[in-house]
Amino acid sequence: GPPVALDGSGALPLALDDDALARAGLDTVPARGAGTATVPGAFKLLEDAVARFGSRPIAELAAKAIELAEDGYQVRSTLAGAASRAAAEIVSDPVLGPLFVPDGRPVTEGSLVRNPVLAGCLAALCTYGSDLLYRGELGRAVTEAVAVGGGYLTEVDLERHATLTTDLRSTQFRGHTVWELPPPTQGVAVLHALDAISADMDEVRSESDWLRVIEHMRRAMALSGFDLDAMGPRTPRAAGDTTYIAAVDHRGGGASLI
Repeated sequence: GPPVALDGSGALPLALDDDALARAGLDTVPARGAGTATVPGAFKLLEDAVARFGSRPIAELAAKAIELAEDGYQVRSTLAGAASRAAAEIVSDPVLGPLFVPDGRPVTEGSLVRNPVLAGCLAALCTYGSDLLYRGELGRAVTEAVAVGGGYLTEVDLERHATLTTDLRSTQFRGHTVWELPPPTQGVAVLHALDAISADMDEVRSESDWLRVIEHMRRAMALSGFDLDAMGPRTPRAAGDTTYIAAVDHRGGGASLI
């Protein structure tokens, strides 16, 4: 059957609006810091997905992550490069700084990163469930830390959170059905671009004709509501911190997680 889509993204805090930003002397949400914090939804998403589709308890599935956080993992070249590029930006961050820029120096390839606080947090969530975050002690600690940092997240925002089942969008491309999540993701832009490429196959002659593909993607992003031309030099841009995982099992069942 068709794939099932779960949206675990957290909503904007109720108090984060144009007036609140204006009072803080801002005209847009800052690129980093407590002011960017939305409701954290990742663990709840995983918890709900495992409850609905999983064959093992979430504590068992999280055991390796807890072990890596507690005992540490070795830095590879990709993380070493990212830490070096971001060092000036995150060195003063109370969490990221000690982890990835300890003593003011970015971690290097081969060094060990340990995060026992995260290990304890994950273990507690596996034991008590996500209510520990949305209606419990962990949530209060999160909102207090965000408030100290000038953010807008409150316990009311946490209590309102839920994982949503959402309708996927799809299109046909070269004999395949391509599925994407609807807004607030950018997935519909991919579908618009694929449709344009399909209608323009005389120009897009091969997979290496990237200039045409990129132009179709720009137009598709604009069609999906992203005004790329309006993004001037003052617009904050993320440095690239999205993680994507895909897995397909021996029965043909697949999971795609961003």
